[in-house]
Amino acid sequence: MEVGKTRKMISIAYVIYGLVNLTVFGLSNLSTIHMAFWGILCLTAGVGLWFGRRWSLWLAISLGPILLSLGVTTLYASIMFVGFNPSQYVLLLHVALIVYVAVALVLLLQLILKRRLILESLKQ
Repeated sequence: MEVGKTRKMISIAYVIYGLVNLTVFGLSNLSTIHMAFWGILCLTAGVGLWFGRRWSLWLAISLGPILLSLGVTTLYASIMFVGFNPSQYVLLLHVALIVYVAVALVLLLQLILKRRLILESLKQ
């Protein structure tokens, strides 16, 4: 895949992560301020990658482990507090969290493995 397309796809994914984190912040009655912080940083990284800014690659790479730990911690807490309740909503929550972690892992690996190619295509 062309580097420009890969960069655009990663930037779209980071914008989606930002919107998801801001949605969680909004749904939690504004009690999870850290989700708003990570959401704004993800949006910043996504927009920066879209416009080809060099700093945004390093921001996105540094956000990768944070997104992974956030998703794994939330999944663990959900399983410990709620358990494997046969409710459809709990199952949907667990599947969504697994997808959240899997996509965060794929994004981080893509950024790490293709960082040199992406850096060459970025502006200062």
